[in-house]
Parts: sequence; C-alpha cells; structure tokens
Amino acid sequence: VFKDCSNLTAIKFGSGVEYADTNCFKGCIALDTIKFNQTMTSLGGGVFSDCTSLVEVKDMPNSLKDWVAVTSSTGYGFGNSMFAGCTALKSVELPIYITQIPESVFAGCTSLNAVYNADNITSVGESAFKGCTALLEVVFPKVNIIKDNAFSGCSAMKTFEVGTCREVGKSALEGCSSLKKIDLQSGEYGDYVFKNCTAAETIVIYGGMEKTPVGMFSGCEKLIRVMGDFSKVAIVSESTFANCKALTQLSLPSIVIIEDAAFSGCESLKSISDGDIKAEDLKWDMKLNSTGEEVPFRYEIID
Repeated sequence: VFKDCSNLTAIKFGSGVEYADTNCFKGCIALDTIKFNQTMTSLGGGVFSDCTSLVEVKDMPNSLKDWVAVTSSTGYGFGNSMFAGCTALKSVELPIYITQIPESVFAGCTSLNAVYNADNITSVGESAFKGCTALLEVVFPKVNIIKDNAFSGCSAMKTFEVGTCREVGKSALEGCSSLKKIDLQSGEYGDYVFKNCTAAETIVIYGGMEKTPVGMFSGCEKLIRVMGDFSKVAIVSESTFANCKALTQLSLPSIVIIEDAAFSGCESLKSISDGDIKAEDLKWDMKLNSTGEEVPFRYEIID
C-alpha cells in the first residue's frame, strides 16, 4: 500500500488497525517513527524492510504471536524479513510472547546492536541475523533450534549464549570473527557451522557424531582447543579443520577415513590420535546422492 513512499516519515497505527500486510511499508526510506497500537495481531513479511532511516523499534504489541502459516504464501503473526535491510536500525524490543525469530527478520541490519525481550525465544530462523555486523551479543537462554546462516557474518559479536540445541544449521556462526570462546552444544550440526570464526580459541560442542560436518571448523586460525566427545568419529569430512593453524592436538580414536583437505593448513598439528590409526585404502567408491543415483567419491586415507 505504502511501498516506496520515500517521503513518509512517521506511522501511527490507530486502535482499529489489526494488521499490516506483506511489504506494506517496504522501502519507505525516510520512515523513522513507528507507533503501534496494542491490539495488532499481524505484521506481514517484509513489512518494514529497507526502511533505511528507522533507528529504533519499541512498544511492539504483545498481542503479536508467532507466525501461523495459512498457505505457502499467507498467514498471520510476526512475519519474516520484517526489518531486513534496515541499515540504521540499532535496537528492537520484541513482543514478549514471541518464541520464534523468523527467517531473515533482521538480515542486513548492519547497525543493530541490541535485541530486547528475547528470554522466551526458542528458535532462530534461517538468516535471521545474517550480516548484522554491529551486533555485540546474543543471550537467548531458551534457544534450542538455530537454522542455516542464522548469525553468519555477525563479525562484532563477542558474547553468544544459547541453550542446548537439537539442531544447528549450516553456516550458523560462519564469519563470527570476534568470538573467542564458543559453547554451542547440539545433537545435530550443519556444514561450515563455525567457518572463519577467526578469533575463536576454544569451541565446545556436544560431539557423539560418527562423521564431522564438512568444513565445520575451517578457517578458525586461532583455534587451540576443541572440546566435546569425538570418540565415535570415524570419518573426518572434507575441510573439517582446514587452516586451523594454531591447533596442535586432537583425539580421534575411532578415525578410519579422512576426506580431502580435512587437515590442510594445520601447520601446528602434531597428533590426531593417541593410538595407531587403522584404515584401508578405499580409493574410489560409489555412493547414492539425494536423487538415488550412484556417484563416485574419493577419500584420502592415512596409512
């Protein structure tokens, strides 16, 4: 309705307004003030996206709840990409009953440094904070699901505290280059989850896996300690520890297969197992891809 109204500076939602639809105020580049009523039940996807003068969002209605999809493209509640691209946005007060931070809701908010009322958040959607380069801390004590790229590129973040997770997606913390210690325990990790966390000296994970995710710690050049249960790891996947230049020792007692570049650039690494490594050269073999077709793959094997 008001998309790309470049001279609109302020919005006040009257008492009868229940929702603002998808992309309703997208691209209103002069908008710097939003006053909500306290009965609204829905803010659609991208509703304030690319509002590049918006600095602060507060007093959002507590009548807003988690997004409920009606169809693949419609629904109601707290929508995705709501503030994406709001490059001047510094702080947001979330509605207190929100438990899910939707996909891309703050993506590209390069000035965002504080998110309030996050105590009830249990899941963080894909790319929710991607590229939030000014975000200093994340303290979400109840979070147990973190989707792909959720915090990737949060290069200023120095504090990261979440609960024990069931799922941590691909590249969830990739490029979080100011974190010195990371404690992220989960039953499942995606590929590249800690890639280029270049300041991290200690990373604590749950472990228990039989195969490491691809590129899991790649580019963590200051990493000294990886803490967790690696006793069952039989396969170290491609580039898992690539360019972990400060890493000196690992304990992988069950290791059998080492894929390409798994330890490339680990110039200080002295040991990966306390005992002998027993492996046979599998050379070329076949595996099923996602469509059920047989494709060749190759492993580098330690003798």
